Amino acid sequence: MIPIIDEDAPEVYDFSGRFTTPLLLGRKRIPVGEYTGYEMRFTYLEMDLECSFSVPSWSTDADTTKLTKLTDRTDLSGLEYDTSTIRLYFNDDGAWMKRDIIVNTAINAEDPPQWQWMRAELESNGYTSFFLHTRPVSDGSGPTQVINLFNDPDFWGSSDILTIRSGETVGGGMRAYITPFSISRTTKVVLTIDISNSFNFWEDTTSAFHNSSDSVVKLDFGPACREVPEAPSPIETYQLGDKGFHPFMPSFSLVKAP
Repeated sequence: MIPIIDEDAPEVYDFSGRFTTPLLLGRKRIPVGEYTGYEMRFTYLEMDLECSFSVPSWSTDADTTKLTKLTDRTDLSGLEYDTSTIRLYFNDDGAWMKRDIIVNTAINAEDPPQWQWMRAELESNGYTSFFLHTRPVSDGSGPTQVINLFNDPDFWGSSDILTIRSGETVGGGMRAYITPFSISRTTKVVLTIDISNSFNFWEDTTSAFHNSSDSVVKLDFGPACREVPEAPSPIETYQLGDKGFHPFMPSFSLVKAP
């Protein structure tokens, strides 16, 4: 095992533009030999997405600048979309846990980031905030689960660290290839990263939030909640927004340069 990027010195790479020169992952002295595989570990993917954050009018967050307050499922007159920065975690990082989705709620781009979780369920008795400064721990006493990434046990596995290895075909849309190569002299190794078509989500076509007729399909975040919080039982709940967020891992190809 030859580390190219040391675990105690992670790198952050911006894939949003087109590069005229390749990104330099590292310069290491690698022993002579034949190499047939590689592995990588990612902390998070970060994206700027056009999206809305919708909560019922009785939520304690209803007047938050980033949120759209809704009085009922069919009233979309006040629905607003804006570009927000979303992080999708593939490995734990301090307070952030793998499968977490967090959003930067800072109002201005020049402000320090304010990363927060989003609650997956709201109810009028005690759970009325949508944005969360502290990740709740579900103890079975109420709707404390946050909105998270796709459920795919084969991809996430039971290990604390999610590692991508070339040649594996587990879930999550992973595509990591290597052309075996030998090193006998000074050699450049090229890692190509492709992020196109690497994110999807489920948008219910029967939902009032369906917007696929737009030129750009937008994400709608929102919790499941009571439509009328004061109503006697049974209380109807419904999901605000889209679900099933599934960022496929980028496609990787590692070869020896010509």
